[in-house]
Amino acid sequence: MNEVLVKLCEADIMLENLKKVNDNPHVVNGLYRKLLARAGSEVYASGVCVAFTLAVYDYCQGMPPMMNNLIMLQAPEMLSAMVTNDFDVTTDTYRNAVLDAWDAVNA
Repeated sequence: MNEVLVKLCEADIMLENLKKVNDNPHVVNGLYRKLLARAGSEVYASGVCVAFTLAVYDYCQGMPPMMNNLIMLQAPEMLSAMVTNDFDVTTDTYRNAVLDAWDAVNA
């Protein structure tokens, strides 16, 4: 897999984008708080997927297993909401790289 370095959105933009996917206050204050810790950083596409998966795992501790599954159903949209375009390629290239990495990890 050809790795692409992506830049995550700044915290305010990432939060706004993520709320468009799921604005449940528990998710916003729990999961999104964990995801925002990486806001503004440059990460390889596969690293975005790993960070997301670990944040979901941490967030879902003590919850019924179906909660993890429900969040993972929204993973492609949440991952897309985290990525921005500050380089010479289009945002779609970043999103596609992250989603391709997501598919590879979950194949």
